[in-house]
Formats: sequence, C-alpha cells, structure tokens
Amino acid sequence: MNNMNGQNILYTKKAIYVLLVSFIILMSGCIIGSQRIDAPIVEESTPSSSPIGQDIDANMTDLDHAERTFIQLYDALSKKRYEYALTMFDPTLHPDIGWESLEQFTIPEERSNKEKVLEQYCNAVGTCVPGTTIRSSQKDSDTFELIVQYKDIVFTPCCDEQGNALPEQTEFTVIVKKVDNTFKIITPPLYIP
Repeated sequence: MNNMNGQNILYTKKAIYVLLVSFIILMSGCIIGSQRIDAPIVEESTPSSSPIGQDIDANMTDLDHAERTFIQLYDALSKKRYEYALTMFDPTLHPDIGWESLEQFTIPEERSNKEKVLEQYCNAVGTCVPGTTIRSSQKDSDTFELIVQYKDIVFTPCCDEQGNALPEQTEFTVIVKKVDNTFKIITPPLYIP
C-alpha cells in the first residue's frame, strides 16, 4: 500500500509539472503576442525603384518627410541594406563631418566604396539600429533637427570638468537636409567611444 501511495504522489507531481510547463509555454506565447511594437511599418523598396525616402507626398509636411526619412534610414541600416540607405544619407552635406569620419573603420583600399564604408562603420559602432523621433523642428527652409532615441542605446558619459559623473543620455540630435526635393540624413549613426 505504501508503494501505491508513493506512485500516486509521483504521478501527481508529474501531472502538476506537465500542467505547470504547459501553462508557462501558453502564457509566454500570450505575452509575446501582446507586446507593443512602436516602430512604424515601413514598406520595402528596392534601390532600383524610387526609394520611399525620396518620394514626396503632398499630404505630408517637410518635417513629416524628415522624420519618415530618419525612420526609413535606420530601418534600412538595421537590415544591412546599405545601398538603399545611401539614398537617404549624405554626411558631405554636414559642415563638420563628411565621409572621412566614417572611413576610419574601413581599410584604405575600400574607402572609395561608400556602401562598404557605411557597412564597416555600422559594424564597428553598433548603433545602426531603429529609432524613434521624440521631437522635431524646422531650423530653416531646408534644415530639420530631430531629437531621437535609438532602440537599446543609452550613453553614459564619463564626467564633467570637475570629475562629477554625468547623467545617462538617451536622446540624440539628428540633422536632415532637404536637397533638390529629397531628404537626406547628414548626421552619421551615433559613435560611442
């Protein structure tokens, strides 16, 4: 009789274990299925067609176009679509940057290939990830300033002049220029030394 009670307890423990595991699996599917996705759905476009970042929608303001270009550029970079990303990115339009700041991560023989430069830069800095616009403003007729946050990127600067720790930085500035009725991000992906 003692042996049967032991078996019943064993079967009961196994049944509880199976139910518990089943419940966890079921609930994890519910949790994953209910997570909110903040990133907008971006239509795919091939580089040979007119890139979405270059299309002008008469119902959108220039500021809307600048924000959309940011979202599409970082979507393309995160998917390693560097040729397409180049249709929306031009650091030579920035007065202080240019391609030289990105080329340091590329061997000299490949520096004339801007797609390769962008790929190597993104691989080195690890910040070519989707982002979200927090606020935006139009600085002049063709320049837009976006304050953005990148997915999972927090920058903790060392310290100020007195050696005091500085707060974490989660918002970053991105500049967009309108050139010949197209929008170009002129700020390179974030470099965190």
